[in-house]
Amino acid sequence: MPEVLWEIWYQKRNVHHRVSMDFNETPQAVFQRIMAEFDGTEKALPTQIVDPNTGREIPVQWDFSFRSRGKENRIKDRKSFAEQGVGDGSLIVARSRDIRAHTIYIDGTAGLADEELRVARSKMPLIFALLVLVLGGAGAAYYYYVFLPEQQRKAPYVVNVGTEPHGSEVSILLDLKNTPTGKVKRFQALKFVTPAKNVMLPKKSKVIYISITKKKYQTWKKGFEKDAWLKDQTDFKDAKGKVVKAPRKLIAINPKELTIPGFLPDELDKKPPPPTFKVLKAPTPKALKVKYPRRWRRMRVGLDPTHGGKDRGAVGYAGPPASALNLKIAQAVQEHLLKVKRRRRRRYRVYMTRKDNKDLAPSKRARKLRWMTATIQLDFAVGHKEYKKASKTTKKDGSIVHYNDSVAGFKVFWSGKNRRSKKSKKLAKCLAASMAKAGFLAHRTGEPKKAKQPPVREFRGDSAVLNGRSPAARLVLGYLSHRAEEKVFMQDSTHKILATVIEDALVCFKK
Repeated sequence: MPEVLWEIWYQKRNVHHRVSMDFNETPQAVFQRIMAEFDGTEKALPTQIVDPNTGREIPVQWDFSFRSRGKENRIKDRKSFAEQGVGDGSLIVARSRDIRAHTIYIDGTAGLADEELRVARSKMPLIFALLVLVLGGAGAAYYYYVFLPEQQRKAPYVVNVGTEPHGSEVSILLDLKNTPTGKVKRFQALKFVTPAKNVMLPKKSKVIYISITKKKYQTWKKGFEKDAWLKDQTDFKDAKGKVVKAPRKLIAINPKELTIPGFLPDELDKKPPPPTFKVLKAPTPKALKVKYPRRWRRMRVGLDPTHGGKDRGAVGYAGPPASALNLKIAQAVQEHLLKVKRRRRRRYRVYMTRKDNKDLAPSKRARKLRWMTATIQLDFAVGHKEYKKASKTTKKDGSIVHYNDSVAGFKVFWSGKNRRSKKSKKLAKCLAASMAKAGFLAHRTGEPKKAKQPPVREFRGDSAVLNGRSPAARLVLGYLSHRAEEKVFMQDSTHKILATVIEDALVCFKK
């Protein structure tokens, strides 16, 4: 027969004992055998106990249960263990029943002795008083902790907004997903002006965005835009049709917070006066005289006019896009370099990534220029996107055109990821020096109190050409959003000057 561990509790006393038993036996039979084994030892269990209500001795009553896999279940004492689902690995628990004074006789007084009947009748008024107190306390607790909060939850929040200056526009975006109207209408936008009193907000709604705006004053806002909130809160299906849970990192504003004094601002801050921007003058380029050293070996020069095809690049105020200007200037440079000869032999071999208005992938551009002595990328920038504060708009041919006359000038980039980064940096410095000698403006802005940035900078992005094998530099010739500078770069005479500038930079690089 298997040995089973018994845990026996008598009042606050705890005894553990292993018993060889059959699961077809009843708990009462096995327990009688355990009590017989304990009889006469220090583990002996009492069989009689004094009833505090009557003062008479009565037999000790025992309750049985078993523990298995962290759960404890009651069992009957006159049914076998097997019938009640008790098996190997179970722990049998026996607990004595406590008899307390002032017992409530819920089963009536039938069957009680005279003395017990007298004691029970004397305690009836006290029992009813205790029942009234218990029921009254339970009713009060239900009202204050269940019923009243439920009514408050159903009632809408009342918000008062007195932000100064009066007439400020208040916009509140609510998510009604958990409200009764959420199935019909997910979002609701409330708009009103200050001062506003008794603005009702549905209790189950969530405030995801609130803003207070006024002209000439700083905008006060909290929360998240609608698109970001939907992306964060709405589950979606992947390509296989499996439901993917949204991250749910954004936390909505509790409508109750809007009723707390100090959450909404008492007054909006005034906007500082807008900065004044200087209008920069256009460059006045001039041709350079290139001096060659005595010793000279033929160079393989790569030209990469960026953009092309659907990628137009920067679009200026009135002229063609950057993709067309880059190609035109690159063709002028190629034509000029191929004419440079010494003793009837060409000094340059020029290779271009594209010869028409077609776009090429960066990897294909880099493959064409991987064995060059020097590679030069040509590009233009646009100022109304980089410097929005000074940007202006005007109407031209029925459409709105952007321009910015407060940013102009060239800048040159080189990459530290290039295999020949030192030579790339030297090429960038030579290009900047030649551009400055020819009268082109180095990059500058008309913004006040703006620190000047050097025209030669390290490129931090990912470019297959700049990060390739041969020394490479990107020459950003200027800003097409500057109206006067754009006109300069549209002239054919400027393209010829740029050809001499690049020739002078190549000689500087070769030294």
